[in-house]
Amino acid sequence: MILLLAACASGTLTTDQGAQPLRTALFWQDADTAQLFLSNGDLSCDLPALDDTDAVIAATFAACREGARHTLLTLNQDGGWQLEQALWLSVNEAAIATEDGLARELVVTDWDVVWHAEDGGSVDFSSQTASRWSGDFDLPAVDVHGHFRADSCAADSTLFSWLGDADVVTCP
Repeated sequence: MILLLAACASGTLTTDQGAQPLRTALFWQDADTAQLFLSNGDLSCDLPALDDTDAVIAATFAACREGARHTLLTLNQDGGWQLEQALWLSVNEAAIATEDGLARELVVTDWDVVWHAEDGGSVDFSSQTASRWSGDFDLPAVDVHGHFRADSCAADSTLFSWLGDADVVTCP
């Protein structure tokens, strides 16, 4: 059973707390820019509609649960894709807020955000097609590295639109 789960993962993410499977590895690209989103949470190219309560709850828990780890790598085309910027987010502690005994929301109470985790970092591709990128990443500034198999998203996907528009990092 463990081997089957490892085969379904989108790669691995290794931190000072050990290796864990990537459940999300997604990218979008145009001629000059690309973004690669890697996460141990199960997210998709498009965030759920707000009226789809079950899907919103699942996405919120994937993004904001205790132990969630995410990185957004921005690449530029300069004779090959080069790492331009990296954002690292680690949710260290989260709690469920209750009201009248009912769970109301997931509240992140401790997290680490590193806006410029690209220092000394790299992304090395082993394979690139229009629909899938595979390779390795290394972010020594935050002691994170791993391997990914990322699937393509449309440039206007709601996940990447939300990530690009966010002035601050928040949970969806």
